[in-house]
Amino acid sequence: MARSSIISHPLSRRQVLKGGAALGIGSAAAMGLTPAWANPWGRSNVYAQGVEEGPEVSLAIRRESLPIDGQEAQPITINGTSPGPLIRLKEGQDAVLRVTNLLDESTSIHWHGL
Repeated sequence: MARSSIISHPLSRRQVLKGGAALGIGSAAAMGLTPAWANPWGRSNVYAQGVEEGPEVSLAIRRESLPIDGQEAQPITINGTSPGPLIRLKEGQDAVLRVTNLLDESTSIHWHGL
């Protein structure tokens, strides 16, 4: 009698997340659901939160009154917007980012696309 065996190759959490992210991004792109800044050339004139261009960029972090879902709120803003502005630099370009914290507490900035 032949015996069959199943070989198990468990996936790591990282592999599962990478696969799910790729599937989600691919599905969204196939349906034309991409952010305004994600056009084929990486350029767009449409970004609701504003655009800062280098090589010197100044960012001010503070609390401001902004309408969110029809109600006045006090989110932390960067240059008056939440989320903060898109920072556009050319590949290989040196840049100086000046960040002024106008909050009453310490803060940090979370970067995407570096």
